[in-house]
Amino acid sequence: HQVMGVYNRDLVEPMAEVKDFYGCILMNASIELRGSDDLAISVAREFKNKLYSYFKQQATALGAEEPNMLAEQLVLLYDGCSAWIVMRRKFPASTFNTLDILLRSAV
Repeated sequence: HQVMGVYNRDLVEPMAEVKDFYGCILMNASIELRGSDDLAISVAREFKNKLYSYFKQQATALGAEEPNMLAEQLVLLYDGCSAWIVMRRKFPASTFNTLDILLRSAV
């Protein structure tokens, strides 16, 4: 059976081709402003917390045995994919295979 529908490669893979893609702007702001109490850091943290919560909600709906762990893994894949693109200027070929493995092993 297919897990969580169809992955839309056409939506995400082209990001690697965008010349001015510098990764997650929230992660970048957090790195640049680390150690400060700048509002951007709390906004970035709030977004990442909401992303985790969204993934956890989806993991729960999927029937994941450990929705917290799957949500954490999905955030890591999300952030890691972005960092890979920045460092290598190409979409990581293993992304969708990794996603499939994570989702299938979670239920």
